[in-house]
Amino acid sequence: MPKWNWPEPTLAELSDGTLVMLLRVNESGCLWRSESRDGGAGWSAAERTDIPNPSNKPKLIAMPGGRIALIHTPNGKHGMLERNPLAVWISDDDMRTWGYKRIVSDFPGGFCYADGICEEGGRHIRFTIEYSRFNILFVDHEVELEIEAEAEAEAAAEPKEAEEPKAEV
Repeated sequence: MPKWNWPEPTLAELSDGTLVMLLRVNESGCLWRSESRDGGAGWSAAERTDIPNPSNKPKLIAMPGGRIALIHTPNGKHGMLERNPLAVWISDDDMRTWGYKRIVSDFPGGFCYADGICEEGGRHIRFTIEYSRFNILFVDHEVELEIEAEAEAEAAAEPKEAEEPKAEV
């Protein structure tokens, strides 16, 4: 296991009450995950995830309906200037999968220290992020309408059962 330098954890609570912690591990190329089933008194050994990360602090944000947003820089490269692109991922299944993945910004440089909140019933994720250690960006990312549109498109694509013809009297 890589050495634990600056793990910078972020936490979320799953639908069954389990606490999940994502953390960076320097030069591992991905985020790591630990769980607590006793309210945070004890934690499982951290395990590697398949979420790419350039040794950068992630941020989990609880959303309505049990969804969880992850603000991060999804690439496995190393170095301050590799901390891009800036992305928002959303899971609606307790972080088993991330069905919503959007790039918020993809210009060169190093995004770091994300923090934020979900507002307006899940319609907006508002967050701040430091850029290249000198500037702070304030971002308002609209998500709800895109999620609803995707769900409607999936529902429309599903085959429907044929209705029985009604007998006329």
